[in-house]
Amino acid sequence: MNGRAHDVTTLLYYPAIESRRGQYLGSPIVRLQQPAGVAEGLLEPLLNRGADWSTFTPGPASPLPDPVLIAPRATAAKGLPAQILITADGKLPPASRDGCRWFRPAPHGFSADLAACEAECASILDSWVGSFSFKAERRTGQTVLERGLRPPQIGALYAALAHWTVTNDPATVVMPTGTGKTETMLGLLVADRLRRVLVIVPTDALRDQLSTKFLSLGILKSAGVVASGALLPVVGTLRRKPTTVQEVDEFFSRCNVVVTTAQIAGACVPDVLARMAAVCSHLFVDEAHHVRAPTWERIRTAFTGKGVLQFTATPFRGDGRLVDGKVIYNYPLRKAQQDGYFRPIRFRPVEDYDEDQSDKCIAAEALAQLEDDLRAGRDHLLMARCSNITRAEKVFEIYKKLAAGHQPVLAHSELSANQKRSAVEALRNRTTRVVVCVDMFGEGFDLPQLKVAALHDVHKSLAVTLQFTGRFTRTEDGVGEATIVANIGNVDVGGALQDLYAEDPDWNLLLRELSEAATGGQVLRSEFLQGFTNLPDRIPLQNIFPKMSTVAFETSCPRWMPEAIERVVRNLYDEPAVHPRENVAIFVTREQFPVVWGDVRGISDVVYELYIVHWDDAQNLLYIHSSDNGTAHEDIAKAVCGPDAAAVTGERVFRALHGVNRLILTNLGLGHSLSRAVRFTMHVGPDIREGLTEMHAKNKYKTNLFGRGYEGGEKVSIGCSKKGRIWSFHSAEDVHDWLRWCRAIGPKLKDNTIDVAGLLKGAMVTKPVSARPTKVPITIEWSEDLLCRDEDAVQFEVANVRAPFYEVELELVGHSDTDPIRFRISSDVWPLPVEFEVRLSADRVEYVPATGTDPNVIVGRRTLALTKYLKQEPPVIRFHDGAFLIGNDLFEANVTSRVPFDPSRIATWAWTGVNLKVESQRQTKRTDSIQRHVIEHLLSTTAPNKFEVIFDDDASGEAADIVALRTASGRLLVQLYHCKYSKDLNPSNRLEDLYEVCGQAQRSVYWKGQPERLIEHLILRETRRLKKGGVSRFELGDMRALKRLKGLLQQMTCEFEIFIVQPGLSVAQAEASQLDLLAATELYLSETYNAKLRVIASV
Repeated sequence: MNGRAHDVTTLLYYPAIESRRGQYLGSPIVRLQQPAGVAEGLLEPLLNRGADWSTFTPGPASPLPDPVLIAPRATAAKGLPAQILITADGKLPPASRDGCRWFRPAPHGFSADLAACEAECASILDSWVGSFSFKAERRTGQTVLERGLRPPQIGALYAALAHWTVTNDPATVVMPTGTGKTETMLGLLVADRLRRVLVIVPTDALRDQLSTKFLSLGILKSAGVVASGALLPVVGTLRRKPTTVQEVDEFFSRCNVVVTTAQIAGACVPDVLARMAAVCSHLFVDEAHHVRAPTWERIRTAFTGKGVLQFTATPFRGDGRLVDGKVIYNYPLRKAQQDGYFRPIRFRPVEDYDEDQSDKCIAAEALAQLEDDLRAGRDHLLMARCSNITRAEKVFEIYKKLAAGHQPVLAHSELSANQKRSAVEALRNRTTRVVVCVDMFGEGFDLPQLKVAALHDVHKSLAVTLQFTGRFTRTEDGVGEATIVANIGNVDVGGALQDLYAEDPDWNLLLRELSEAATGGQVLRSEFLQGFTNLPDRIPLQNIFPKMSTVAFETSCPRWMPEAIERVVRNLYDEPAVHPRENVAIFVTREQFPVVWGDVRGISDVVYELYIVHWDDAQNLLYIHSSDNGTAHEDIAKAVCGPDAAAVTGERVFRALHGVNRLILTNLGLGHSLSRAVRFTMHVGPDIREGLTEMHAKNKYKTNLFGRGYEGGEKVSIGCSKKGRIWSFHSAEDVHDWLRWCRAIGPKLKDNTIDVAGLLKGAMVTKPVSARPTKVPITIEWSEDLLCRDEDAVQFEVANVRAPFYEVELELVGHSDTDPIRFRISSDVWPLPVEFEVRLSADRVEYVPATGTDPNVIVGRRTLALTKYLKQEPPVIRFHDGAFLIGNDLFEANVTSRVPFDPSRIATWAWTGVNLKVESQRQTKRTDSIQRHVIEHLLSTTAPNKFEVIFDDDASGEAADIVALRTASGRLLVQLYHCKYSKDLNPSNRLEDLYEVCGQAQRSVYWKGQPERLIEHLILRETRRLKKGGVSRFELGDMRALKRLKGLLQQMTCEFEIFIVQPGLSVAQAEASQLDLLAATELYLSETYNAKLRVIASV
């Protein structure tokens, strides 16, 4: 060459060379001649063309056969090499290969003749004959001696190929992130010479990345798994949905592989989607846990009979539902860790309970880790993860200040395509080592140097957490272990994820255990579904969510005969699916009926009904569920269990109510045995009181009822019909959930000792009231709607001063059986409490501000005057005898007496040095207060009864005056102490000393149903106190101890004891009215949440 000055041996990182390129539907179709690669050779400057022109001459073993001109722009000059690579500045392209392109050779277009395109695709398939080998990777420890297929890839390949030899039913492959799912897909494409594959992915980013992989066949050629002579496939990246069958043919006929998103495929009209399925032989679904159920159902139905294979790191979707399809291969995370494909993770926690400081602490810790890694010679990058754009912009400002030298970049979905590409390029060429993003670098982004993750907002889903962490555990030369930085002081996660953010967690062990537990549970669900024979093609069983309802039959057969269903059931939509081991049969019927609105020929209603039949051989009971409640289905029962099958009807059905405490009946049907004019009456709501009275008359009998109450410490609903039907408003999560419900009811139906009449005597009945009841109110509670909301998501506002829900007190003013019922709300941030009066009339209730001030309540984005909100969500006012008032409805137990509280069970303490009129210790720790005396007693307890946390929760919004927690024998013991001052310095038998404290005890049992929220409440209260410069609420323990106990809630049963502390009560002088009030309180605690009552008083 002219002007040759010297030769330089160097590496050329060149982009892929395209053989063909076309554009259809705004989407590229590409076939590569040669993938991107690296070539070693001599670099020769062309001085006569300028300093930014040169020629690269590849060496003898180079993948590039001919010299390459490297130029800053296109040129048509003669005498130049056939291959011309254009770069922005004429310099060698960086290792990322971005910013350069081939001018020559230029790709050809595709033929307009679809038959010719089909023939080209077929010739590519022919080139794959005998080209695939199951060559295994050889490695020593983390060192790869020879590239090839990894063990999980080989296992998944064999599993899929074996599956396809017997069926085309949907199948699922579970492989943790980083173990090689993509190369497994590529291997299947070539090994089985798949005619045409549609690949569905969840995001645009993953679509583009996966298309690139399919174009080059990944590492399969360079690793020697696919022979060098095998041609590369034609790959279409579908970015816009086809609208006609012709458009499908135009695009798909030119491709061996089409990659698109579930959003695009799922949005296609039925005939277009059907055509896609018709022209494809197989369907691959990557990251299957992201596909929404309705979208997947449409796609799956269209591809019935095709080879459908799903790839996922977690076999359950974000909504908790099982990913469709039999799990044919499950490579556990434990094995991935052992084999070195899932590298160890360090967890570097920060602990800060101030939200304003938390982000700064996380950023500082993560940057310190990055600097440590860089000093150790590790080529690491840092990613800060936020949950939304607003958060990301706020956190980005922190990194700009703390890491200016690393030039942080921001990446989120609202940036332009060029801005996103610039952010990625900055990471790849190391212009920056810090990126702040909103979930942009999960699926669809593969950069092994991302090794420091700063979780400013943690993921709430286990599936996403496993996926996310997998992106940081990829192996590559020059990188070390991944580090996760998160704030354990203020993490709002539930379930099993709590352990990850506890003190000093082992993420490697926990991720493995969580993955195996979750995956194992889903695999068990999958195995249950796979246990059915004759799985229906048109009705996927995993998408069946039956209502909790059944009729039951007593049986005496030695075995059941589900095959007899087809003899007695007409209009089967598909043959029954039978589970031999679980004795379950499922089928659907399809019937046509004339329309009810006219006599019109040619138009009919088509009705599909679901049936589930289960024979419990242990109880000799048969359960039949049907969405058609019109009959008892006795013909089915006798067909499958013989002529002796007898329906459980009449009074026995109502045994299902057994064990339901504080039953509130909402519907009651009565039959009339003598009246000819009236055969049946239905009583609803307040009318039930009259119905229960009528039921005991000789000419009336109950036909059906429905109610709600508590069973096993949980809220339940239950309905029963004399004809045999039993139901609940709860929907089953799946068929197995319905089985468990039936099996819990069966023993009740068989128990002849249950007194049905006695069950209803204790039922609570409702009556409308137009005046305040002549009862003593002892407590008032917010509505269930408000209590179920997060405490920090609700605020109250008085005179433009807001107070969070957890620092607002709702309490009664006075305890009289005749005076107007008054209550007040108060907070330490308001100068005075705000009082309300409850005014009842015939058809409404009003909550009138006694002081003229009407506070606002802010729930989410909605702001309402409290008076208006209370009319929509009235509070619950509880009375001394166990009755309660909600709006105009008074609920009363249908009992006349109860056993008084046993005075021998009341603990008597010495109160020397205590002023019985002083209740709270305040922040000054007043030593003569009742509360301080109790705290000192608790602090003095020794092992094994020593507490781990003692918390002063006294003040507006308290759960109790004192909360004490400790673990014991696999249980978490929670004790709530309610202290109350005495009206007099001398203990006596004053009933008014007990009203308020008994009400507080009843109100606090709510926490038993949500112990996690109790601990979150304590955390919020401590954080708020310290932020305001106050004294810590911890008398024993600290935030770490509290959070450790919160984590144990997932493993331990929770036992609640609620203490009433009233030194003004003299046990020796206790009267019947006091003991009855204590008995009513104990009954309420035990019947609702199964909590225990303890009483502490004076001699």
